[in-house]
Amino acid sequence: MDMEINHSALEWVADYILPFGNNATVLEPAELIEIIQQKIYELHQHYCKPK
Repeated sequence: MDMEINHSALEWVADYILPFGNNATVLEPAELIEIIQQKIYELHQHYCKPK
């Protein structure tokens, strides 16, 4: 998919794309990639921290 994304919608787009897992690849913008990476990191910290 190739589309323009309003900067204010990046958080929403990240939440939309994240459930696709590795079936989707974001190439740009870098800000969207960073948001997705942060969300994955937070999920990892929540579910994968040592017990």
